[in-house]
Amino acid sequence: MDTPHLVVLGIAQDGGHPQIGCWRPCCREAWDDPSLRHTPACLALIDPQSQRRWLLDATPALPEQLATLGPPEDGRPALDGIVVTHAHLGHVLGLLHLGREALAAEHMPVFALKRLRRMLTEHLPWSLLADHGHMDVNTLEDGATLGPFKVTARRVPHRGEASETAALEVRGPQASALYLPDIDRWHGWSTRVADLVASVDRAYLDGTFFDDHELGWRDPATVPHPRVKDTMDLLQDLPAHERNKVHFIHLNHTNPLLDPDSDASLEVARRGFHVAREGQTFKL
Repeated sequence: MDTPHLVVLGIAQDGGHPQIGCWRPCCREAWDDPSLRHTPACLALIDPQSQRRWLLDATPALPEQLATLGPPEDGRPALDGIVVTHAHLGHVLGLLHLGREALAAEHMPVFALKRLRRMLTEHLPWSLLADHGHMDVNTLEDGATLGPFKVTARRVPHRGEASETAALEVRGPQASALYLPDIDRWHGWSTRVADLVASVDRAYLDGTFFDDHELGWRDPATVPHPRVKDTMDLLQDLPAHERNKVHFIHLNHTNPLLDPDSDASLEVARRGFHVAREGQTFKL
């Protein structure tokens, strides 16, 4: 694609799929067959004209995800910046690859909300990256301009032990997209999910769990995240063109949506929604 666009680099929950320590049927085949594996949720923003590229979230699989974009042009850095949504493992751990033991990046621009920025600049091991000049952490409070893209953060309710959590709205020259991989709930939040969908041309929404049945060994009430079925119910009365915007992402290793041929995936399609898949692109 020769115009500004995004690329889906990962669709799984923080621990990826298969997940460490899981030998249940949801992961067993993926341990044996690498083609069935999925990396944590991540989007890339690409500007072909300038050959610049940015990531939304820095996952533990950052080396593999960056490699899928191919090598940069001669003289270009491997990456031009990263926007981080929050401090949980699957969204921030990849920043450690910027250090001298790996990429040895030079002043990589990193964008984060206020509490997360403080964590990255004041607490080990993150602060070493800033102290040694491997990353420059910028506040995301007023948004960020990344080449042809404008990125705006919207705070969402999600476990805030270490930082606030952001949904990211990206606007390009032709279209807009929302990246919201993590939220505790839709109900009780001041913003309606239908309004979020209406405000953009594509919406990547938290799809961590399809329904409560995949949590048979845990109390579902102790595990936040709106279920995909509940989100579809909330949005079912929207016009078809609005439902068509929704792509579920951040899928737990137990989620049947990881399999595009599952009954759950077929139900999502039948109801007019989508599941994000690695390698998909969207013109911005």
